Amino acid sequence: MTWLYPQSSFSVVGYSYTPDRGEVTGFKENFEELQELVESSSYDDNAAFRLRSINKMFEMDWLTSSEPVKMDEQLLNKMGNFVSSSREEVTQLLVREEYNQHTREWLALTLHNMVSAERWIAELRSDRWKSRRELDHTYRRLHQSFARSLDTFRTFYERRSNLESEQ
Repeated sequence: MTWLYPQSSFSVVGYSYTPDRGEVTGFKENFEELQELVESSSYDDNAAFRLRSINKMFEMDWLTSSEPVKMDEQLLNKMGNFVSSSREEVTQLLVREEYNQHTREWLALTLHNMVSAERWIAELRSDRWKSRRELDHTYRRLHQSFARSLDTFRTFYERRSNLESEQ
């Protein structure tokens, strides 16, 4: 029973997630591109500070490792905290900063993807009776949600950088 339902209160085995190597490679490439954009940015305004803060959400080891990662309550809490604080930062950027419509849409899409990740995390926290197969599927969807957030956020950051350099 503990092997079939690794997150149940009766389980001593636990659950380890092994991501798809292709997804990890794509995530790493997008993350490196975002890092280069952030490092090359000469902005020292409020938005740049918020953007650097959001960037930290994508630095979690389980997103960039091809090795199995033990998923436990502590890691889920950490993920939830990162996503929640990053979602707040994105919301503040949408409300307080001036961007053109196209750039705002990328930021709004990033927010949508973060909300999706929060839902997957909440589902993992609340349902302790998921089978190993269901956990594999849910963690894969969560990983993909983070990858979509990274991709849309990177695109937003590129658009913002392009707009700033044109002015």
